[in-house]
Amino acid sequence: MEEKAINHIKLRASLALNKLLLQSKLFKDLDFDDTIKFAKSYGKISANADLRKATVSDNFNAKSDVRFSTLTSIVEGMGFTLSEFAKIYDSIKKTEMDQFAEALNNKSK
Repeated sequence: MEEKAINHIKLRASLALNKLLLQSKLFKDLDFDDTIKFAKSYGKISANADLRKATVSDNFNAKSDVRFSTLTSIVEGMGFTLSEFAKIYDSIKKTEMDQFAEALNNKSK
């Protein structure tokens, strides 16, 4: 696969993960039912997903290639389904990706 396509997928998946994380933080007041738990931090996500915190961070910051098994673990570790992730992934517009890429570039400086 072409490097440009790989970077596009990494960026889009990372943005979708960040949108899910934002949703989980917005839902914190609704987290009253013991059967529904939304992870709200990389540490909690990594514990739930049984992944290194650095792996979770790298996926949220588009620093590593997206592996399906890792993505599945992260999404489920956050308390969401792959279907919910896919809806967000599919809804991302190019302008959002451009803004997100710029923010990531500024963050790394």
